[in-house]
Amino acid sequence: HDFGSPAQFVLAWQPFIATQVKRASNTEANLRRYFLPLLFQLVDGCAAPSHSFDGLETLSNTIVNMHTFFQHFDWTTTWESPLVRGAWAQRWSQVVASEMRYGQFDAHGSFAVPSDSDRLADVEHPSYQDLEDALGFFVHFLLPLSMPVMASAPVYHATHHGVQTLLGVVAKRRHAASLIIWDHGILWRERLMAYSNFDGASPFVRDALTAMQRLAAFICVHNADIMVPCTNINNPGWESWLGGDRGHSHREMLTARRISPVVNGMETDRFSVNRKGEEDRPSALMLSHVCTIKDVKNAIRACSVIVNKWGLTDFLLIVYGGLAREPDYTTECELLIADEGIGDNVRLEGLGNAAKVISRGWLFLNSSKSEGLPLALGEAGLAGLPVVCTDVGGSSEIVCDGPYTYGAKCPPGDSVQLARAVLTVLAMTDGLEEMMADVNVWRANGGVPSAPPPKVEDYKTPAELLARIRSMSPARQKLGMLYRARVLRDFSMERYLREHEQTIWVGYSFSRAARGLSSDGAQLTAAFARAQAELARQMSASHGGSFNVGSAPFSPGSSQGYSPTGRIARTIQAALTPGARPGGRAGAAIPGYGVMRGTGAV
Repeated sequence: HDFGSPAQFVLAWQPFIATQVKRASNTEANLRRYFLPLLFQLVDGCAAPSHSFDGLETLSNTIVNMHTFFQHFDWTTTWESPLVRGAWAQRWSQVVASEMRYGQFDAHGSFAVPSDSDRLADVEHPSYQDLEDALGFFVHFLLPLSMPVMASAPVYHATHHGVQTLLGVVAKRRHAASLIIWDHGILWRERLMAYSNFDGASPFVRDALTAMQRLAAFICVHNADIMVPCTNINNPGWESWLGGDRGHSHREMLTARRISPVVNGMETDRFSVNRKGEEDRPSALMLSHVCTIKDVKNAIRACSVIVNKWGLTDFLLIVYGGLAREPDYTTECELLIADEGIGDNVRLEGLGNAAKVISRGWLFLNSSKSEGLPLALGEAGLAGLPVVCTDVGGSSEIVCDGPYTYGAKCPPGDSVQLARAVLTVLAMTDGLEEMMADVNVWRANGGVPSAPPPKVEDYKTPAELLARIRSMSPARQKLGMLYRARVLRDFSMERYLREHEQTIWVGYSFSRAARGLSSDGAQLTAAFARAQAELARQMSASHGGSFNVGSAPFSPGSSQGYSPTGRIARTIQAALTPGARPGGRAGAAIPGYGVMRGTGAV
């Protein structure tokens, strides 16, 4: 694979002579001495199904050393070296023969053939071309390790726990920066699903890519000072599970202490209610790219159930989102629509202005396999639409509020249940009608109907069901407005920015403590006030008016104004004490190139 070199892209700013000096240093002796031990540790780390705490410390230092190596040696020349390519192929072949249980050498040097249940399938055993393909992908994904890091930056803020975040690990271990990982979704989970459906590579290459992403996730979560999921439910559990090596209860507990959710905020001034834009026929609108992770096929199949099983031929599914992200998947969706005979009931509209098109729907639909806290669900509420969604990620946190559910949820991948949920909201059955008749009584009853409510199944003919749906339009719209009030109350951008800002200041105090600098509370309060004023100025300019970031002063050690869990607030005092930081700083500088053979950081 020819993905280009750093000198052509991320390092194009460097003088040509600097690149030439690096290339001249790429002698075979230097590669054998400094790089091959790191390469072998990387391959072994990818192949290992689990890692101890000490193992992750070693592998973290391996990443740091690899980054250090590429500050002195040329990226492209290293990976194109016949020595490196041969060592790569040899090491993976050894791994396949042992740790991946294709076969093993016992203590006496005899080759032990595994049982049929343990043997890898023939297609999983790599050819030399498979090894070359896997190397090409690794070189592409690991490219950030060729970039220098800013020694002076106190905080590295990453938007996921993927390979790119390894630069934050380097900054933490080399320069005592703090590493904050903000997770919208769970990247490891979503990458696993993506690679499972990746038809453009052999099984071995998919396994190797999966292993690299798994190792990156483990290392990043292991080193993160603070993890900031965008929801209080589901995703924090995934992060703890990853930090606990997928099941180690004590390590999960330690990881949980570093997790402090900041629930997503919405651009509340961008969306408004426009009932004149509603379709004349019952409709569900989606704002989703047509791709695997959004499971648009599930929505199309649900539409088929509504039209062909329930007989509601007036129903319309409208999908706004990119059609070119996964062209093959888009084609499969189009074929599915034709096969189900619902060409008049499904419209794949392509990209559109969300604020303008969302009002076409009678309700909003999200059929995703995986989510963080979907902004689109909140945007639907701002437009006054009730929602139907799969119960993934933090969807429940926004759709449910105590006894109120502003629509309906169902399990992912179940088209029959998704279809029923759509009909439930359109017809306002299963207690929704009673909830909207008197929300105060509904709250007093704890969300329990006072009498058995009508159900979709009670309407025996399509005509009866359609009549019920149309008669319930005022109640459905009222539900959407109740949902809008909830989003405006709890998901403001002001609250979101303030909590994120405070998290970064906590990370700043972590870094100062790790660097042995003063973390005096008065200094931090003054610095916070200056930054707060500047943010308010910038936001006021961008909004064309005043924008209040928050009036409460920042006080280290106080829980006032912190994210809902308060976990970060409870650990701020520990951050003010040098040496009280998870992960710690590893190693000291090594003379010369400063690269140790896979152990210790520089």
